[in-house]
Amino acid sequence: MQKNEREKLVSDLLAQTDSAHHTFERKVLNGERDEQWSDWYTDYLIGHGLDNLLGNEVASDLLSRLLLESAEETRRNRTKTTWAQFTARKIVKHLP
Repeated sequence: MQKNEREKLVSDLLAQTDSAHHTFERKVLNGERDEQWSDWYTDYLIGHGLDNLLGNEVASDLLSRLLLESAEETRRNRTKTTWAQFTARKIVKHLP
């Protein structure tokens, strides 16, 4: 699988994760913000095949930290891409 294709698949999975997490916050947390969102995302991503997309096992602590860093970077730097696209590039680059 080529890098661009892998980035697209990871971006799609991140978008799916974001949608599922929004539902989780609304239904389970009664609209409260999930302060541990990166851990939730990590569990969801790994549980929904991120390892298979990358072709190797992903360390959950590393992925959670990368998600937090990516969120902070996108807040600081206005990017022309979505958070999912930006983060997918980082994941493919740092977790090959």
